[in-house]
Amino acid sequence: MKCRLIIFFLIFNFSCIGQSDYAIGLIPAMNLSKKIDASTRLKASLQTRQEFFDSSQEPTFQHKNVLTDMSLFYSRRFKADYSLNLGYQIRFRNGSIFQRISQHLNFVQSVYKARIGHRLGFDQTFVKGGEPVFRGRYRIVLEKPLSGEQVDPEEFYFKIGTEIVAAFTKTSEDFEWRLIPQLGYEFNANNKIELGIDSRFKSIFTNDYNRVYWLTLSWFRSI
Repeated sequence: MKCRLIIFFLIFNFSCIGQSDYAIGLIPAMNLSKKIDASTRLKASLQTRQEFFDSSQEPTFQHKNVLTDMSLFYSRRFKADYSLNLGYQIRFRNGSIFQRISQHLNFVQSVYKARIGHRLGFDQTFVKGGEPVFRGRYRIVLEKPLSGEQVDPEEFYFKIGTEIVAAFTKTSEDFEWRLIPQLGYEFNANNKIELGIDSRFKSIFTNDYNRVYWLTLSWFRSI
């Protein structure tokens, strides 16, 4: 039953492809975490977006390196279940360099054999010659082991998350909804990998509505 549920979530979004424009690609990511003390961590990540299909372009099948992101976050836990992340990201896209400052408030709660994580975030993005972009976002993620009561080494686990993102500039606004089912495997306490589908429904309140589907492959390593 659990395997069927995972397969359903991993293929659900592709069954919804209709007449509106959509794109499909891959997001490989590497995430490193370094413990500074009992309540403080530094987190670094590197990821790229590789697009392989775009229904609005001709030819529709073509490989394109969409962007590359590098980020560094300072994470501070100030209660058992609460933490604050402050981060800086640099993005390389279409020959331009974007700089983003982020603030995240995280809360995790335990619910019978599962964990639910909440994140309220804000970020500000700047690029030379362009308008600053200000975003607010809320994400909720359910994580559940596929065996036992908690995720242990050499075990699989399932995650599903959803997020709403609102972006604003001086001249425009945009709203995006994301749905992200994932299957994870923990090799040991410091090493795990996650595979999933990041479905992004862009401009959901306008006539420019479109969808982007990313296959995600993320490696997490504590050092």
